[in-house]
Amino acid sequence: MLRMTCLDRPPGFVILTGLGDVLDTETEIEHIFWRLCHELGVPFVQKSGFIRFGRVENLDLPQHQRPRYHETGTGGSIHTDSPIMPVVADFVGLLCVRTALTGGDSKFVSVARVHNIMLEHARDLLNVLYEPFYFDRRLKPEDLAAGQAATLYEPIFSYDPAMGDHGLRLRWQPEYVWQAPELEGLPSLSEKQCAALNILEGILEDRTGHLTVKASMNAGDLQLLNNHVVAHGRSAFEDHRLAGDAGQIDPLRRRLMRRVWLHQRA
Repeated sequence: MLRMTCLDRPPGFVILTGLGDVLDTETEIEHIFWRLCHELGVPFVQKSGFIRFGRVENLDLPQHQRPRYHETGTGGSIHTDSPIMPVVADFVGLLCVRTALTGGDSKFVSVARVHNIMLEHARDLLNVLYEPFYFDRRLKPEDLAAGQAATLYEPIFSYDPAMGDHGLRLRWQPEYVWQAPELEGLPSLSEKQCAALNILEGILEDRTGHLTVKASMNAGDLQLLNNHVVAHGRSAFEDHRLAGDAGQIDPLRRRLMRRVWLHQRA
């Protein structure tokens, strides 16, 4: 019922609140969250180490280590999850364990509305986004050493007519596409590709605020979303710092989300 009423149709996401008020421990909340995700789909591996119950937190890594989005505290990048996976997640579950000192609010944008704006105003550039682009997979050295491919070559928009209204797909994380040509042996983006990417990114940024739904989450809140129906992101956030050392994040109060990627059950 939750999927039919909230996820397979607009708005494409739901936030469940109040579990922190009725359950005593973080472990109990994580257990309920994991069971709920299992009802929605099949969890799959997010990163090396066969991790299916992931962590989203600012690890404060230097740029030369090429951190992925979920390892940073940046915001503003509206995206879909798992764009560097051969088959992207159908659903995404997010559990708020700890909030940041400031920021970190969720943002949601309808994929269909963005697509139709481009269809009306920039059809030729929309067509470019149906062609494949290179995605930098941001793999760690040990993953590359094990023979995993450094890039993925897939279209940003795709459509399966057999699925009707549910056939539209967006595969998007701007940093992974813009920075892919920096990898050895990859071609530069063409002028038309750059124009198409700029248009898409500009619409998703939604500076007017007309397309974006914003929501905050408290400790114990659960977020479920359809990764095809909505693109999402967050505002930038600042973590709590150690007393007496403002340059270090307090590890016990670091903003923490637990994440599950799900494939739809056959």
